[in-house]
Amino acid sequence: MSVGSLEPKFFAALCKGLGKPEWSDGAVLRTKEGTEEAKETFRRIFRTRTRDEWTEVFRELDACVEPVMSLEEVTRDPHLNARGMWPEVEVPGTEVAGAGYAGTVRITQMGNPLHLSECPPRYDHAGFPEGYHTEAVLAGLGYSAAEIEEMI
Repeated sequence: MSVGSLEPKFFAALCKGLGKPEWSDGAVLRTKEGTEEAKETFRRIFRTRTRDEWTEVFRELDACVEPVMSLEEVTRDPHLNARGMWPEVEVPGTEVAGAGYAGTVRITQMGNPLHLSECPPRYDHAGFPEGYHTEAVLAGLGYSAAEIEEMI
């Protein structure tokens, strides 16, 4: 679980969700010892349930506590999918021995989380495969075609 309960109202909600309402006023955090005790107690409490169980506990609490998901899980997240966070982008296709790259393929990539009305994100390309520009770079550095062929 990711915990970002820094403001007093979020810390109070965290304490409520973890069953430590007596700490909701934040007084436990006023000393180094109290802070360490709170951290260790919270760690111990979090270990008593699964991530999905804690997600349910904090679903209705405004505590800045969220599940940490794998990349595969994130790609299935309904909220992120509704926001269009997984655009398809063209990249150069497969490498053809001695002839460079043929065609293009479309891949899914993570999008920009900032969606501004006046300048929406564009997804023109996702980059190039490793080595895609090697010959052009070497030629630009002054190497001959024969030297490049020998290096590659």
